[in-house]
Amino acid sequence: MEKYYAQDRHSYSLRGLPIELHRKIYSYLHVDVMVHEWMYQCDINDIIHIICDCGNNGISVMLLAELYKLYNRDAAKLFLWRHAIPEKEKKMGYWYNDELTDYYKAGNDFTKMITVEYGKLLVTKDQGQMEKLYKVLSVLIYMYKNPDKTFLERNTKSS
Repeated sequence: MEKYYAQDRHSYSLRGLPIELHRKIYSYLHVDVMVHEWMYQCDINDIIHIICDCGNNGISVMLLAELYKLYNRDAAKLFLWRHAIPEKEKKMGYWYNDELTDYYKAGNDFTKMITVEYGKLLVTKDQGQMEKLYKVLSVLIYMYKNPDKTFLERNTKSS
């Protein structure tokens, strides 16, 4: 109860402001607030492992890399090359085969990438990159909350 009163005491002066001003202030802080909330309150590693599970969404390494392109294109390519095997065909170019992908290892690597970038953002306070990380995390949370939707087949190689 003491903690509740301490928070209440600090926010008391803000309650006197009009509701339109509350919304305006929150619109500037929304991205930062949600990214910090998700990183501290949610188990991102668990969320990624759940959405990579074939029983749930079964998303592929290709989709994780496409999602991470919203934040950093080069890191997304590196992630894809580490966890999927590119296969070539004479006429059609190439595609990625992720039949042999260790999704536990890929999930841990993806979580590590997000955590490292979040740590960098805490130091640099780059608002543009924070908004990009917000997009990545919001898509992950959406996939986690909607396990009945299939986003992509496990193997990206066409038969």
